[in-house]
Amino acid sequence: MVCITLLRNINQSYEKTRRFNPNPDQIEKAYKFSSEAMGKTHFTTRTARDYYYKYLIFTENYAAAIPLALEIIELEEQGTNDDFQLMQRYNQLYALQGLVKTGLPRKPL
Repeated sequence: MVCITLLRNINQSYEKTRRFNPNPDQIEKAYKFSSEAMGKTHFTTRTARDYYYKYLIFTENYAAAIPLALEIIELEEQGTNDDFQLMQRYNQLYALQGLVKTGLPRKPL
């Protein structure tokens, strides 16, 4: 539990400065560990998932972002089921699928 909190705090510190953690493994691990240990709906998992999703979009790793987009949609449907939020998320998913389908090249980091 301490490891998850530590990873979350590191990632949140970078996010507050509008930067990404230079160690992408920590971003992914924070999400996966918290999801497994605390469940998909826990606050820590939500913040880790959002940060990981933003990182994948920023690094143009669109294929890896699709499962997260689907998970976010699923949780929204099970939760508040806000039509506006769902419309935005479905638009994001559609755009991600289009980018993956067209096979646009990723920029080197």
